[in-house]
Amino acid sequence: MASPSFHSLARRRGLRVAALALVAALPLACEGSSTEPEIRLRVETLAKASVPTNSPARLREVVRDAARYQAVWRELWGDREIGRPAVDFQRDMVVVMTHPFDACMGEVAIESLERAGLGFVVKAGESTPHLCLCAAAETTFHVVRTPRVAGPVEFETHPIPSRCG
Repeated sequence: MASPSFHSLARRRGLRVAALALVAALPLACEGSSTEPEIRLRVETLAKASVPTNSPARLREVVRDAARYQAVWRELWGDREIGRPAVDFQRDMVVVMTHPFDACMGEVAIESLERAGLGFVVKAGESTPHLCLCAAAETTFHVVRTPRVAGPVEFETHPIPSRCG
């Protein structure tokens, strides 16, 4: 039996390298599939408001079911008759954030939801408390819809300007 030629060995080695490269690239091809969430998820505002209140809700919450969504919506809006946008909780979830202080003219803004390890981080801005002239205490909030993800979600905030300067 004749020994393999140099060109034959080089061809086999090249095929092995190509096969390994293909196997290594397969997970990258699946990254955009429906089973793997994106690195940064879209957020769609459902409500962003400041409403007068006697007992402001302080929330940083991920809502994954319709019953809790209804309760949170009522807590935010109080007795006001504000229509609640429909959410398909099989596909989406809701993220709710209120300003942490009873200061009027505060601002809060959910900006993104990004993968962080095994969970996700809600990146948001919130204003620092300012002394503004206000007739009543307010709750400022932002409610967004985003694709449903499993796992823990944490909130990370940074300062943004308030509405009263």
